[in-house]
Amino acid sequence: MHRAGLFVFIVACGGGVEPTDGGVDGGGDATSDSTLSFDVASDATDGGAQDSAPPKGTCPQSAPTAGTSCANEGVGLECEYGTSWYVHCDAVFVCGDAGTWTGGTIATCPSAGNCPADPDAAPSCTPIVGPCDYADRHCECATQCGGPCCGNGYNWACFVPSKNGCPFPRPNIGTACSNEGKSCQYGTCCTGSLLTCSGGIWREDVCPIPP
Repeated sequence: MHRAGLFVFIVACGGGVEPTDGGVDGGGDATSDSTLSFDVASDATDGGAQDSAPPKGTCPQSAPTAGTSCANEGVGLECEYGTSWYVHCDAVFVCGDAGTWTGGTIATCPSAGNCPADPDAAPSCTPIVGPCDYADRHCECATQCGGPCCGNGYNWACFVPSKNGCPFPRPNIGTACSNEGKSCQYGTCCTGSLLTCSGGIWREDVCPIPP
C-alpha cells in the first residue's frame, strides 16, 4: 500500500488528538520508546466543510484524466483515488472552475517496514519502523511537531479511528458517507488529515495546526 523508503513522522502534543486511557505521553529522551494510542476523531461543529453545500454529483469510480470535462460532477468536487492513510500519497483530482479535472499528482511516500506482529508491542523506533496498518489501526514512529513538551525522542504511536465511530481504513475524499456532520481526524495535523461528512460525501476539512 505504501512506497519504499524511510519516513519521519511527527506527532503534535496539543494539536487536536488526545491519547487514550493508559497512553504514555511523548516525554523522554531520544533513547526511550513509548506507546501512544489516539482516538482519531472530533465533533464537527465549526469545520470549514460545513459552510457550504458540496458540489453536485459523485466521484467517478475510476480516476479521471486531467483536462477532461467534469461538468456532470460540478465545480469544486474533490475525488481521491488510492489506499494510503495519507491523502498526499494518493491521487486527488479537483473539478476546476473551467469545468475540467485538475490534479492527480502523487507524492513519494513510505512503505511499511519492520512492523511488529503485535501493534501493542512497542518496537524500538531506531531505526525508524513503519508506517504500519493493522486490522483496526494505523501505527507509526513519531515525534512531536508542537511544543512545549515531549523532548526529542521517537515514540510508537497508534491511531484507532473506530474508538470514535470513524471508519478504517480511512475513506477516500469524495466517497459516500451517511453520518452527516461527522468529523474524523486521521493522524495528527502535522502529517494527517481531517475529513468531514458533508452532503453525503467525505470532504477534506481545514486541519488545525498545533501550537
